Amino acid sequence: IAANEAQRKEWVRLFAIDQIEGNLTTVAYSEPLTVEFLKANPFLVLDTAFFDDVFKEKLIDSIDNLDEKLDGLMIHSENAQALNFLETKYAGKIRCTYIDPPYNSPSSEILYKNNFRDSSWITMMENRLRLNQAFSTKDGSTVIAIDKYEQNWLFDLCKQLYPSYDIVTVAVEHNKKGTQGDHFSYSNEFAIFVMPPALKKLNETIRPEDEWDYSNLRNWGSESERSDAANCFYPIYVQNEKVVGFGDVLADEMHPTANETITGNINVHFPNKDGLITIGATSTEPIIAVYPIDDTGVERKWRYAFQSIDEIFNYLKVENSRGGNLQIKMPKFSDQFKTMWYDSRYNAGDNGTKIISDMGFTKQDFEFPKSLYTVRDCIYAVSSSNDIILDYFAGSGTTGQVVIDMNRADGGKRKYILVEMGEYFSTTTKPRIEKVVYSEDWKDGKPVSRKGSSHAFKYLRLESYEDALNNISLTDYDMTKLGDAKEGYFLSYMLNTESDGSVSLLNVDKLDKPFSYKMNITRNLESKERTVDLVETFNYLIGLKVERSYALASFDADFTTGEYGAVTAKLKSGKAYKIKMVEGTLPSGERALVIWREMTGDVVKDNAVLDAFFLRKKISTTDFEYRKIYVNCDNNLQNVRTDEENWKVILIEEEMKKRMFESVE
Repeated sequence: IAANEAQRKEWVRLFAIDQIEGNLTTVAYSEPLTVEFLKANPFLVLDTAFFDDVFKEKLIDSIDNLDEKLDGLMIHSENAQALNFLETKYAGKIRCTYIDPPYNSPSSEILYKNNFRDSSWITMMENRLRLNQAFSTKDGSTVIAIDKYEQNWLFDLCKQLYPSYDIVTVAVEHNKKGTQGDHFSYSNEFAIFVMPPALKKLNETIRPEDEWDYSNLRNWGSESERSDAANCFYPIYVQNEKVVGFGDVLADEMHPTANETITGNINVHFPNKDGLITIGATSTEPIIAVYPIDDTGVERKWRYAFQSIDEIFNYLKVENSRGGNLQIKMPKFSDQFKTMWYDSRYNAGDNGTKIISDMGFTKQDFEFPKSLYTVRDCIYAVSSSNDIILDYFAGSGTTGQVVIDMNRADGGKRKYILVEMGEYFSTTTKPRIEKVVYSEDWKDGKPVSRKGSSHAFKYLRLESYEDALNNISLTDYDMTKLGDAKEGYFLSYMLNTESDGSVSLLNVDKLDKPFSYKMNITRNLESKERTVDLVETFNYLIGLKVERSYALASFDADFTTGEYGAVTAKLKSGKAYKIKMVEGTLPSGERALVIWREMTGDVVKDNAVLDAFFLRKKISTTDFEYRKIYVNCDNNLQNVRTDEENWKVILIEEEMKKRMFESVE
């Protein structure tokens, strides 16, 4: 890594590492970089695009439970295509979708081929929202940013698509100065919240600490007694006038006093700890077990059950009551979100444009980024700390930054999926995420603290419609003979028949060389033959949650012919035969193994090598380690049925073709 010049230059461009000077605690920048410098800068974001396949394979092979370890996924693609691509893997797994689609306002109109501007825009949204429905968990919500030009149309569309959902429009003051309209100066835009019946309650907005209003944690009034909720009667432990832990729910036959003094060691529950912690008490520093018993001796209950007390544990404080007993107080520290957001935090100029400007991006790179806090509150309101957040109009990457910042703040494990088709994906969206990972604060395009996060994300580019057209190869035919029927013939016949074998339509005849499958790809107006990642493509097509992607293995082999002509192989070091293995879990919960191999043209020897590889790895097609085994090219592996309709060993070519074109008759 230290010797890689392309990576070094990228780090200088993104992170200004050439300005790091050495001192007693810092290793100075040098050319070439040193291993010591890398160890002293652990948040440098390594990009595998700057390294050869051998390094990349070795690096990825070293990561167990690969997909679980990844914090984000970024896709450069038209979003409808990307949603189709992601559906098998992420159906029913997204808790929050936040999107900020193009507003279709006079300052940013979408160019259409006809004059039906509004209907074209709402059709675009309808297509994508329908695709989006498959992704949501049962309690998953969708939040859509929009302004006055399309808000009414979009709200009505949401009512049609989600008839049983609660759909609420929130006004957000994002520009205090306002934008001049015909009759009013517009200072707000909108966020449409689409919330399912299964979402019973939103998270609440946190008050400033000086506005907290404390009250007794002990219940009072009707239905407040111990018998009304047995799991709400347990001790809260206090030492030196501070809450230090809580105990188990008491058995019904146990009747303590309101405050009980404990000396000696005691095991107590404490949030964010594994199991119990031990606290020592003495006669001068005793532990007081406080129970929800009022001053008249009535056994009541805490307002939070035992299993949920850790949610507010850190907010509790201790006071003395008039009767002399200790009381546990909790604050009103949060409120329901209102339908008008007018805090200065939501200003898009100060907390959107300025933030990416501080990172070194200009208006030419990206215009009109959202306030971080607008996006943060939209996501926070409807999700929790371990959810996947999807944004398929990712723009400059604000949603990704919000997820990273939220995890930094509360130790959460949220993940993001960002989809963006604009060319600024490579110049703004991806670099912004890299910068946020490297340092939490920026000024004048330079990192301030260089305090970053341990983070890994995958980014990929999907074949575009233009790429597909550029790679269609047609057999010779005199198109002038078709006259007016030319277009219809092209669409209905030639794409199915005369383009057979085009790499764009997956030429299965070339899957015998899966690691060198190429297409002509256009980037920055330049068409160039590039290698397509069939391994990664297939993982998504079958929805595989990758646990381990093993490095490409290479072998030579010695062959022996048996008495009846059967050929067996003994593997040895070499490069003649290449095999890659990926293992993971399918959406059904079944474990699967995917085997890719590069064929040499001698099918008998190739299959003998595959058999020997299975023996070396102790892989069996008849045991229960893997429910399905996918292999490219014809093979002689022993196959068994997993049920009346399905076999365990599946040919990749057939499965890939079916999943890519199963909707085509």
